[in-house]
Amino acid sequence: MKKSLVTALALMVSLSVSCTAFAAANPFVDVPQGHWSYNAVSKLAADGIIDGEADGTFKGDKVVTRYELAQVIARAMAKEDKASAEDKALIQKLGAEFKEELEGLGVRIKALEEKTHKIEIDGSAYFRYNSRDVNDTYYYYTDTGTASSVYNQDLKDVDIDLHYTYNVGQGWVVKMESEYKRLINLPTIENNPNVNSLAEELYSAGPLGEGYFAYGRHRYVPGYGLTYNEKASGGQYTFGNKVKTTINWGHTTTKAELRAAEIVADIGDNTHIRANYEAVQNISTYSGYDKYYGIGFDTGLSKDILFKAAAAKSDIIGSNDKSKAYLAYLQYKTANKDIENSNDFFVGYSKVPDNVAYNERPDSDDYSYDFKGARIGFDYVPMKNILFNVWYMTGKAISTDTNLHIVRVQANMYF
Repeated sequence: MKKSLVTALALMVSLSVSCTAFAAANPFVDVPQGHWSYNAVSKLAADGIIDGEADGTFKGDKVVTRYELAQVIARAMAKEDKASAEDKALIQKLGAEFKEELEGLGVRIKALEEKTHKIEIDGSAYFRYNSRDVNDTYYYYTDTGTASSVYNQDLKDVDIDLHYTYNVGQGWVVKMESEYKRLINLPTIENNPNVNSLAEELYSAGPLGEGYFAYGRHRYVPGYGLTYNEKASGGQYTFGNKVKTTINWGHTTTKAELRAAEIVADIGDNTHIRANYEAVQNISTYSGYDKYYGIGFDTGLSKDILFKAAAAKSDIIGSNDKSKAYLAYLQYKTANKDIENSNDFFVGYSKVPDNVAYNERPDSDDYSYDFKGARIGFDYVPMKNILFNVWYMTGKAISTDTNLHIVRVQANMYF
């Protein structure tokens, strides 16, 4: 099964690369291509929701101002009742980005006005079932405190993740995340414990100078999550446009010092190159640092096809074979929780040894590290704010060289 999945992945990648698919040219030639609104404006224009000037440009300077772009968005909002669900989602996103400029034009945004309270609460919940064949033993404690164990145990759990935002003003916010997770079929599992965290994340953030500053306990996922996908406590500063730089300094959840940096460069309309570096204090001796390096890219091969690939390594002592990680991923279409009947299909291959990935990663229940093999699945949105996720994963646990086969079925609800 593993060989057939890898072969299918290679075939799909080769076919996708050979396709000739170009994004439609933006009719507004003055729109800066480095900003995410470029593609959004282009799509609305292609769908006939907005029109440009007679010469296909905005009036004014070569690079359009935010005020000029807000005028175009205002025209799109006037035709929102004629837009598709996907275009409505784009208009709402543009409206949120250019809220101040639209208000300056006297345009009222009802959907946004309803969200301008000082305190906002949103979140998600999921119900998950993992059918596992991993050839290992899980140890847990019963309700009476007696130690027990299970072999190849399927796991069922439910999770509620709440996000709170306090709007301080001038673009500054205070954010907090609370997560509540329960395993349904086992009371407590040491390797995958129940979670009851009132402040999983707690930080303040806002514009500072030419960039964006955050301080507190926050999630940090540089690159494509190969080397570090964990909480960090300390400061984070992001600056730049076409080349965006993020630096982190602080501590991990085990109080080890963390120094990290990530650079993301926009290459063309649909391609990004990412490079990241992390130095984490060795938690065994608290002297010296373990160093992690990563590089990769993602690109839109066509309107509906996304491909990404990444590699990473660490300087932790080990064989060359176990000091490097790889990832290749191909996705067709995009499931958007705001668009009914949207869906996607994905297939990928990864090899991520323990000593390349920082070992405190909270997404370990995804079995995305200490793993070598393939994953294939799909997402589907039957109605707005409900998303179903199904995937099959087959490969080996690298540290033990044991087989690992998992089927996941998960229902997500957003509010």
